Amino acid sequence: MHHRHHLKEFLILAIIILILIISARFGNSIGFSGVIGFLKENTILGALIYVVYATLSVVIITLPIVPLWPVSLFIYPFWIAFILSLFGQVLGSSINFMLARKFGGPFVSKMMGRKLFSEIEHFIHIDNPRTFFLIRLLGSNYFDPISYIAGLSKMPYKTFFVITTLTSSLWLGGMLYLINRLGGLENMKGLLSIMGIYGGFILVGTIIWEIFHRHHKKHFKTR
Repeated sequence: MHHRHHLKEFLILAIIILILIISARFGNSIGFSGVIGFLKENTILGALIYVVYATLSVVIITLPIVPLWPVSLFIYPFWIAFILSLFGQVLGSSINFMLARKFGGPFVSKMMGRKLFSEIEHFIHIDNPRTFFLIRLLGSNYFDPISYIAGLSKMPYKTFFVITTLTSSLWLGGMLYLINRLGGLENMKGLLSIMGIYGGFILVGTIIWEIFHRHHKKHFKTR
């Protein structure tokens, strides 16, 4: 039984890696403009690929998704890009939550790295919806690992899902709107501006996050 459990994990990981390798080689072979053209010509398949990648970018913490937001707006209308991005993000975070709840702390530690896990492990004890809402809202750069940590807490999945969907809608809606207003992929100056604005939001959020993080960690240790 123990060997079957590890075999399932290995197969899932192998499939994910295979998909990523095939996608990367396909992209390199036809170039960026070719990828854009392919996705435009095959809208349904393109939407599926985008959602799969958006989902994997949450499950696999090191995969970036932000650079693809302007691409999604270039290929699809605003609301389609928003819905696809939101669906992928919520699906990915839900997978993180379920994986953590099923396999526990050791699995989560491997997925995010021991150092990061030890830094935010104390958030396992947060099951207050208001506190989790603030964490989601201010700690967007920790979105992926917090999804894993929430799965180790006593928080009901319904609460996790509602808060994650709401805060993700706010963040994605705001960022995609700004990218769209500044000209998106066709306006490099606007694109650089939006990356700067996003970086500013992340910086401010990180400062507030660190203050909250230290306060909560100190409070937890004194309990």
